Amino acid sequence: MKKINSTLVAWILVLGLVCGWSACKKDLNPYAEGDLAKSVDFTTYDFLKSQKGLYDSLLHIIDLVGLKDTLQTAEVTFFAPQDYSIINAMHNLNIARKLNGENGNWTIDSVRKGTWDTLMHRYLVRGIVDLDSLDYADGVDLITPYGYEMNGKTVTLNSSGMVEGGSKEIQLSDKNNSRFTKDWVSAVTRTVNLKTKNGLLHVLNTRHVFGFSSFVDSVYPVLRRPFLGIYQEIPGKIEMGYFDEGGEGIGYHDADPANQGKTNFRTSEGVDLDACSDGLYNIGHSTPGEWLKFSVKVLKTQKYILKLSLASPYADGYVRIDMDDQPLSGSIAVPKTGGYQTWQTVVVDQLFELKEGIHTMEFYLEAGAYNAARFGFVPSEQSPYYDNPLEIPGTIKCYEFDNGGEGVGYHDVDERNKGAARLDIRFFEGVDLEKCTEGGYDVGYTAKDEWIAYTVNIKKAGKYLVKSRVASPNASAVFHLSLDGVDKTDVLPIPNTGGYQNWVDVDAEVTLPAGKHELKFHCDNSGFNFQKLEISAL
Repeated sequence: MKKINSTLVAWILVLGLVCGWSACKKDLNPYAEGDLAKSVDFTTYDFLKSQKGLYDSLLHIIDLVGLKDTLQTAEVTFFAPQDYSIINAMHNLNIARKLNGENGNWTIDSVRKGTWDTLMHRYLVRGIVDLDSLDYADGVDLITPYGYEMNGKTVTLNSSGMVEGGSKEIQLSDKNNSRFTKDWVSAVTRTVNLKTKNGLLHVLNTRHVFGFSSFVDSVYPVLRRPFLGIYQEIPGKIEMGYFDEGGEGIGYHDADPANQGKTNFRTSEGVDLDACSDGLYNIGHSTPGEWLKFSVKVLKTQKYILKLSLASPYADGYVRIDMDDQPLSGSIAVPKTGGYQTWQTVVVDQLFELKEGIHTMEFYLEAGAYNAARFGFVPSEQSPYYDNPLEIPGTIKCYEFDNGGEGVGYHDVDERNKGAARLDIRFFEGVDLEKCTEGGYDVGYTAKDEWIAYTVNIKKAGKYLVKSRVASPNASAVFHLSLDGVDKTDVLPIPNTGGYQNWVDVDAEVTLPAGKHELKFHCDNSGFNFQKLEISAL
């Protein structure tokens, strides 16, 4: 695909939006028969059909996406875009195609049905929403049948020689998933409050371009790019909801063009996203042959462990990870977890050497029915969290434990990070990290015989004071510290502090040798939280 001058595209599209292919023409009355009464003996659909020549393109799209029955039988309010709005949108689309060196001859039927379906539903609201019901300073938020949030507001138009001396109309705004009005794109009605047999009809001004600001980007993204321009990093987790921008066949492939997900996130795309019980989003309604692409940044060349967060009530699923269009993982079996929101971390029994730099990860749904929330790569060999050892004297924060995974950088009784901060940091490592009331993070859900390892550089041999920041609602919790496998403290009791976020220091004096060493924090019992070590020379 050829590259195009983005500045030139933006200028021409703006010109198209302002003047349009036909919007500079006289704004026609949206009714063929002149002024009408406030009610008609037609359904909404049948009334539009009776207005010969004004809504032919609109009706074609309505039939295409299966909205005819809704507009004939359901009690809905429809903000009808006129055919000029659709013609202008198609004209802008074909300008973009021509500038990219492709044929500018697309028609309504060239656009995938899912895009028409998603955008058409932004003009539809369940129930009756009339002019007076929107007469508030900030308008009223309107929720479409697909859960997308629009805004409707009564406005008074200007008339000749008088500001706000004209008729009252409705301003319908696409909020673009933003609470800031500067991000909204608005259209004004031409006629309002036409009562049909099954609902209410408002007709938008012809100066409106169908899809508000979303049509061209939804139909014809010029190139694939990271979601929001941000590369997901390795080591770390790759969120399924943050697949690349670019649309069908570029950032993803989905068997059904409509978004069947139940969340208000990336609703104009065909990937079926649901709210995940384990945080953020998961893909669902999986069909073999579907795929998603992710732009990633590998921070360091080394061997990694691949982990995936999957859920399924069945045991027939398979997934595959490729990298830069080359096979990486092979087929990975999806376990029977007990349900579509019962999550299990799957660890692939193979190491993967990834090269530093920018890459593309491809997630392929090979077989079966399952949900996927995220996958990620963690270093397989022991190394300091920040590449360099932590300095002593100094502060060692709980989450700065070594890379290497279970049995190397830490030992945890279960593979899953149960802490509430897992979405923020080290999701696919078993240490249970949660947000601390004193700032930063702490380790919770401690269990007997768990430990955390830290590679340290002790600047000078000698005696040191170690202040361990801990909290517990019990009087039975105990821990100790070791260096290179040799205990450096006795078992240290933690007093009952009154709660898991009521923090105290437990002090101990230790003698440490100079140089690079492995310091371990050992849980000798359960029932306490650990935040940090502050180590100072005596």
